[in-house]
Amino acid sequence: MNVLYVNTADGDVEIREDQPITNAHLRKLGMSRADLHRCFAEGIELMKGMKPGDRCRPVAHRRLDGQWEVHSEHSDPVMEGPAKGHG
Repeated sequence: MNVLYVNTADGDVEIREDQPITNAHLRKLGMSRADLHRCFAEGIELMKGMKPGDRCRPVAHRRLDGQWEVHSEHSDPVMEGPAKGHG
């Protein structure tokens, strides 16, 4: 299952591809449904060839110009708290 993390002022929010996302949740994230779909596609492409042991995750960041971009960030589950869901 594919996962995308969306960077917010309150920390990264985990979104799973099988998770229903409401319009209200998208407004809270400050992103459109088209942006979410594009970021998911970029994240999937970015993670091709990565293994769980690589400890990388796709994170969508909003640039100063308002556009969303996805980067691969190293993560260490031991050092992080649990990812926040949308609920």
